Amino acid sequence: MLPRLYDATLNKSYYNNNGYGFFRDCTKCEVTEERNGAYTLDMLVAGTDPLADVVGISMIVKAKANNDDPPQLFEINKLVVKSTGEIEIQGQHIKYLGMQNCISNFGNTVDYSITGTPQKIMTEIFNDLMFENHFTFSSDISTQKNFDLSDAPSKKLGDILGGSDNSILSAFGGEFHYNNFNIELLENRGTDTEYKLMFGRNMSDYNQTVTNDAAYSHLMGYAKVTRSDANGGYIVLAGEPVQSSTTRIFPKVKLIDFSDKIRDYFGGDLKVNPRTGQNYQDVQDMITYFTNEYMIFNVNHRTVEEVNVTITYNSELDKMQHLKLCDTVKVLFGENKPNLTAKICKVVYDSLAERYTLIEVGEQKTSLLNFIANKRR
Repeated sequence: MLPRLYDATLNKSYYNNNGYGFFRDCTKCEVTEERNGAYTLDMLVAGTDPLADVVGISMIVKAKANNDDPPQLFEINKLVVKSTGEIEIQGQHIKYLGMQNCISNFGNTVDYSITGTPQKIMTEIFNDLMFENHFTFSSDISTQKNFDLSDAPSKKLGDILGGSDNSILSAFGGEFHYNNFNIELLENRGTDTEYKLMFGRNMSDYNQTVTNDAAYSHLMGYAKVTRSDANGGYIVLAGEPVQSSTTRIFPKVKLIDFSDKIRDYFGGDLKVNPRTGQNYQDVQDMITYFTNEYMIFNVNHRTVEEVNVTITYNSELDKMQHLKLCDTVKVLFGENKPNLTAKICKVVYDSLAERYTLIEVGEQKTSLLNFIANKRR
């Protein structure tokens, strides 16, 4: 499918037309999408193309991005004219424009928290944005959590949705799916397939690192609270250690600061007296409760067994064209080596040929237990 060129407009129906028309002398049009990450366009257009004199920064390109979704919109954010006369065009998915919006300083979410599902939380946030919003949000995640928005005025919408700290993604997990102006957070994007990759046969690259940084055997919460006795000042109270899903010969403990959650729970600065025991046990019990809650809802303390595989063989890619981002495949390593399952985390799609040219599977980390030392090309 040939990509098309448009002026940027908030009139969504305009993109149903052909705009300025097709890039007819386009020699490259690739779309790269990463799981919960980048979504970009890379094009190369001959100087003889009828649109070569029209194309400009901040215009919109519509191109086929995968085998399932309708053609997607990309804002041109970089143009390079080469000595050969060719024009290199780089773009970002239209979702990046929606991510630029901000929470209104005069809205209801300042110094505020919302309890609910991602759908409920984002509905309230969308009602409190600084600029007019043209994007929709939906989610199939039914879990309810308390989401703190006290720092929201210092963030863009993209940070609130998918930032590393205090974001919808970090709080609820899941996988984003972007379809032009529609944003979805799915509990699981993709499907579990029976597709098998045999190391040394149909893998073109294989990289793996080893880490036990996240292999904590126990989690233990603590909080800094005010003393009410004559000594004054503060005291640090800890809850009971909670066993994680990781077993180790030597204990490894992850400490978690619940000072803010303790203050929020008790409605202010609850004072304790270590001599008389006033409020002492209540605080410790809540710290233990929050630690157990963290264990249930947070998976970032666990070691995940994963691999990293890059597929570029055309013959293998031909067999994988029915797969899509976030699908799960099986990775086989032969006798006496563990077989793993991993998700497709990155795809590069040739919009002209309408096929994948690169598929990456998994992440670059695995547990010590399943470490495989081989690295081949």
